[in-house]
Amino acid sequence: MLDEAENITKTGEQLRGRAALAVGHAHAQAFLQRLEGWFFQRSITHLAGMGSGPVTGVEFDDVFDQRRNQFRPDNLPIDADIVSLTGEPTEHAEKTFVRQLALVGIGNARIRMAVRDFVRAYEQRSRWSSENLLRPGELGDYERRLVEEWERRFNVMVDDLGEDAAESEMRAQAKLIYAWVEQNARFRIRDGCDEAFVTTGSYQRALSPFLVDASSGLGEDALADESAQATSGGVHGGFVGGQV
Repeated sequence: MLDEAENITKTGEQLRGRAALAVGHAHAQAFLQRLEGWFFQRSITHLAGMGSGPVTGVEFDDVFDQRRNQFRPDNLPIDADIVSLTGEPTEHAEKTFVRQLALVGIGNARIRMAVRDFVRAYEQRSRWSSENLLRPGELGDYERRLVEEWERRFNVMVDDLGEDAAESEMRAQAKLIYAWVEQNARFRIRDGCDEAFVTTGSYQRALSPFLVDASSGLGEDALADESAQATSGGVHGGFVGGQV
């Protein structure tokens, strides 16, 4: 304790004032929460003797700059607790995108990754929204961009397949177009926000109606048939009505 030091309430007000100077009043609280979260965890690690030395001014300045850069107009924060989420496929087995991925022949490991990215993107986008970090209409515009890029590739695929393509060809093409989502679709919600799960996880939400179309005719009836097969130990039962 220091004699005549500011009390904890005034200290909080002073910190918010400093944060406002760094990122503006609108985002000061969100910025400060992330900085405090890092500092508390870093202090616990040090006090617990887990191999980290005391927090230095150089280290604090580096973390401060990193966090501040995430609040620039061309960026959005990606939070460590959300990056650590994995998702549980069995908890999402009835989601349309999970059933559709299984239906077109996507393997269990890739479905796990799809669920992981969906959970991360959902939680991160929800946090951005609750903290008022997004501009009006920004998410809707972002999803429109995702869908339009998908539609361009989908329509090329339809033309190449023609009307008489066998179901096996359709499934193969559906898998190829989904591989594009996994490996190449990196459309940033803002230029500085380059975390891959934001794109891939948002695609799971935005494109459920399109993935079944990509395998032509594999709609709700096919999904219902597959669900019945999964219950009796059929194809991909680990993700559609079965156990992992």
